[in-house]
Amino acid sequence: MRQPEVKEVEENWILITYDIPRTEGTVRKSVLRRLHRLGALQFTESVYYLPYSREGIVAAREVCKGAGSVFAWYSKIEGEQARELTAKYVLDITSAIENLETKVWQLEGMVDPKKASWKIKELRQTYQQLHTAVGLIEAPPLFWERLSDVRRRLDAANARLRESDEKG
Repeated sequence: MRQPEVKEVEENWILITYDIPRTEGTVRKSVLRRLHRLGALQFTESVYYLPYSREGIVAAREVCKGAGSVFAWYSKIEGEQARELTAKYVLDITSAIENLETKVWQLEGMVDPKKASWKIKELRQTYQQLHTAVGLIEAPPLFWERLSDVRRRLDAANARLRESDEKG
């Protein structure tokens, strides 16, 4: 797939850094789940990023509370760096949508209802993260169309699962 065109360059960003040992799995998972709900995407192993908004910075600070070594940073960049970071965010969304589409396709071939049910829940969370992330930028219509298709396919898989439960 060709790289989507970046229509509007974002200069203001929120960066969230964390240093939570893997041994603290519950805290780590909770922080990552909340970052995903914000629409934050992974920049490097312990850094997430998203375009700045007042709501976003408030929510990011909320994620930091009581979570140990988790910090939210506001950053303003200009020129080529702003274009590059915006393009990276759009490319990361593109890649995540492609990955989600592949997983939905794999889900549609699943036979085991328990595994399918768990997978639907996981994929809906990913869908919601991407829906939020796409809403943070001036996204190309193709993003919304692809996400709509994913949502329709997840709903259809869930309906098939409920039908098989009722028959079984």
